[in-house]
Order: sequence, then C-alpha cells, then structure tokens
Amino acid sequence: MRKPLLTSLFIMAMATSGAAAKTPLRAACETGDARACFDLGLAHARGRDLPKAAAFYDKSCRGGLARGCFFLGILHLRGIGMRRDAPRAARLFDRACGGGHATACNMLGGMYLKGIGVPRDRRRAAALFDATCKTGNARGCHALGMMYAAGIGLRRDGKRAAALFREACEKGYKTSCSGRVKGYAKGRGLDMRQR
Repeated sequence: MRKPLLTSLFIMAMATSGAAAKTPLRAACETGDARACFDLGLAHARGRDLPKAAAFYDKSCRGGLARGCFFLGILHLRGIGMRRDAPRAARLFDRACGGGHATACNMLGGMYLKGIGVPRDRRRAAALFDATCKTGNARGCHALGMMYAAGIGLRRDGKRAAALFREACEKGYKTSCSGRVKGYAKGRGLDMRQR
C-alpha cells in the first residue's frame, strides 16, 4: 500500500523540481520500464509539455501498460497538444481495454455508439458496456441501462434497464440514482434513437 503513495510523492517532486529529478525515471524508462515511462508522461503533462507527455505515454503503451494507451488515447481523441485523431484514439482505447482498463472500454463503447473514429456499431458498444459492467464498473452499467431504456442497438427492456441503473447506483454512480433515470427505465422522457 505504501508503494503507490511513494510513487505519487516522487512524481509530485519531479513535477516541481525540474529535469534533474527526472533522471532516474528516464533511465528506467529507457531500459523498458513502462510504468516509469508513464510516470514521466504524467510529470510532463503536469508541466504542460504535452508533446513530451504524449511521447512517454506512447512508450508506456508500447511497453504494455494499459493506462499509457488510455492517456494517449485521450490526448488524440480531444486533440490536446496534437491534432485530433479519433481513429487512432479508438485503436489506443481498444488496446487499453484489452489490457483491462475499464474506462478505456467505456470510451471505446461510446465511440462505437456514436460512430466517432470507428463505424457506428451499437451492438459492439453494448458488448463493451456489458463487459465493464460485469467487472463492477458503474459507468458501464449505466451506459448499458441507457441503451436498454431507449432501445438503442438492443430491444427496449425497461426491467433490464432498471436493474442496471440500480446496480450502477449501488456502485456509487449518482446519475443512475435519479428519479429521471428511473423514469427512463419505464420509457418516459427518453428518445435517443435519433442521436
């Protein structure tokens, strides 16, 4: 339990003390330590050097660290510090998702749902949300519940939607706890088919 705290403190010290403090992490990154590359990416992002952050996230991703792929995907999806590239973001989220990063799976599901950077594929979106929900991810449960409530890519099923909203709410996703969402499960106030 102490290791993450020490790592966080080290990263904060790096971000405020300049390049000299980055040397041990840089050496570790150069020897193939994907976590060290990711930590360098965070330090550069905090220092607002986004091109360097992206380069280190890329190294960590190529080294097999799912979080590195996810963070690089966010930069590409939003065009932060680089040209917006939704197809590349989708590939990075797919790699991160394959590495067990639930938020990346949800992001990729949203991209398939809306056809951003990938062909619209609502069944694939539902499968991604379902997989993350089964791992305990509340956002995945909520997103799948919305698809069932609106009948998007799935047959409309208010009972299934209500169960998913309840599960997401119990896992702390407050949006799923609202009365409005409970109304969606009953087919009231929601028509997302045109979106």
